[in-house]
Amino acid sequence: MIIGTLAILKAGAAYVPLDPAYPRQRVTYMMENSGVKIILSTHFIIEQLDLTDYHSICIDGLGNAQVVQTFVDYPTYNPSELVKGLTSSNLAYAIYTSGSTGKPKGVLLEHKGIVNIAFNHRHYLKVDEQSKVLHFASMSFDAGTWEYVMALLSGATLVIADSVQRLSPESITQLLHSEAITHVLLPPAFLAMMEFRDDLALKALAVGGEACDQEVVEQWGGSYRMVNAYGPTEISICATWAELRPGQKVTIGKPLKNTSAFVLDSNQALLSPGVVGELYISGVGLARGYHQLPEQTAERFVPNPYFDGHNKCVTETLYKTGDLVRYLPDGELEYLGRIDQQVKIRGFRIEISEIEGLLSECLDVDAAVVTVVTSATGAKHLVAYVQLSNQIAVNTASGHENINDSQAAIQRIKTELADRLPDYMVPGMFVPVSQWPLTSNGKIDKRALPEPDMTAIEGEYIAPETSSEKRLVVIWAQLLHLQESEISTSANFFALGGHSLLVSKLVRAITSDPELQLQQIDMQDIFTAQSLAQLAQHIDLLRMQQLNAQAADSICDQDLVEDGEI
Repeated sequence: MIIGTLAILKAGAAYVPLDPAYPRQRVTYMMENSGVKIILSTHFIIEQLDLTDYHSICIDGLGNAQVVQTFVDYPTYNPSELVKGLTSSNLAYAIYTSGSTGKPKGVLLEHKGIVNIAFNHRHYLKVDEQSKVLHFASMSFDAGTWEYVMALLSGATLVIADSVQRLSPESITQLLHSEAITHVLLPPAFLAMMEFRDDLALKALAVGGEACDQEVVEQWGGSYRMVNAYGPTEISICATWAELRPGQKVTIGKPLKNTSAFVLDSNQALLSPGVVGELYISGVGLARGYHQLPEQTAERFVPNPYFDGHNKCVTETLYKTGDLVRYLPDGELEYLGRIDQQVKIRGFRIEISEIEGLLSECLDVDAAVVTVVTSATGAKHLVAYVQLSNQIAVNTASGHENINDSQAAIQRIKTELADRLPDYMVPGMFVPVSQWPLTSNGKIDKRALPEPDMTAIEGEYIAPETSSEKRLVVIWAQLLHLQESEISTSANFFALGGHSLLVSKLVRAITSDPELQLQQIDMQDIFTAQSLAQLAQHIDLLRMQQLNAQAADSICDQDLVEDGEI
């Protein structure tokens, strides 16, 4: 994919990364909305997503022998005639992010933004031909662009982590060590899950995508140069840098070269240091806007009242970030939160209103509110409060809530959301609400919503019976910081607050448990299991297969002994 991306940019075209793991409806919408002309992929993925009607180039060559032969015949020299007339203002890529309208929106970025990021990397992060950069993020996010740009446009080596390694903090730690990675960008939540090592080759440990906790800096910042990279997709990946050091306040720092940051009030007047306002950004990396969304573009990309035409860092347009910040006395910016409903969870940018909009379209839902809660582990989770249709939520004969019907409805809602949203946007917890708490002006009071009740979400408590179920309850309680009595065998790991970053720890806990005596289990098994009971049954099956294999090996060894071969 990296080679294909570079080829697209070299030709002067623009690319739109589409994650094949996304629900088909979401991929189809992005295809239609972006108006892409060519799909560059594999035969399997194109068939899997039912994109055979599009003009496609399958890089695996299946059914495309003539196309592959054409590639061989192409010249290898610089295509100067092909790119004649193109400039740094040509479109380079479109990244689709969560949208407040209920559908993802495409952010349009130009070549000059990529070039600016590359030059900043070389200067600030000291990336050169001796560097080794880890490609950790999916290409569907601008962090993926950040990584290959940092490496390949600076002459460095790009080391690509596979999809399994990206889910495992342990695997990434091992990869950093074995490949002697010098530069890496990781979400702070992922870094917090990694076991600290002081023997890595890191010259720059960058964090980004979400706010960084001081604890992470205290753990890693004493041994490695830590950099906080802040920036929305709309400013070509990154807008400000900050050095992070133990014992010092975490900030988002100062603007990159060819970038400016303004802290303004609601009338777009400049605010003095120390006064909280909204962050506006300008510079050469600014996006054109949102594809086919003129109203949202006009709302976010506004005329710059401080443009004078002399400073290339200050462009005619400002991007209104929605982030609350203030300038500190030393000239660095401190991030204080959001104005709107946008949130960042494990580096993923999520518009709460997009989820609420799709929930309101579900047949079983009359109204819905989505919030973010923080667990005891410090991880953030989406919680959906739903007012179910009356005929589902209330038994008219008794006037009491019908638990079975409610749970069946919630399961249908989860399934419908999973068909339309990527997994990181599907709430892990659903709470039925019969009546909304209201503020004095009649709006829903989110602060008065009930705390998520796991028993209400998962149904009636079922105590563990088998030895595997009892051990899993102990392991889950330790990982999720719950009481063992709170975990039913009908519970789902992710509904209880688990997430993809904890899966690798769960696998390690299972395989190292002396009572379970299981040598290996795939991470995919954790995602597939619908309940603790199902996972326990699968573990029992794997252990039986393991014992049978060991018995067969023992018999084989005994036969060899009797034959005098050992």
